[in-house]
Amino acid sequence: MEISDSVRKFLTEEVPLLQNSSDFDVNSSLIASGVLDSIDVIKLISFLEQSFDIAIEARDVQAGHLETISSIEKFVRSRASR
Repeated sequence: MEISDSVRKFLTEEVPLLQNSSDFDVNSSLIASGVLDSIDVIKLISFLEQSFDIAIEARDVQAGHLETISSIEKFVRSRASR
């Protein structure tokens, strides 16, 4: 399964605002739009670390990295290549 597919599946299962929504795509805003709250961000980070065997430091947690599924995929790929 591709990174973006895994992230989308996680979000639709775990984030209340997305559980019954099919109208978001890889470029839909997640943080600025208020879809993800702080607890959701923590869950997402934990999911990314466990699913893709990466370490995410506090200094790496920036809205730009987690704003869209597309930016999350790019961030995961950059962390995995280290």
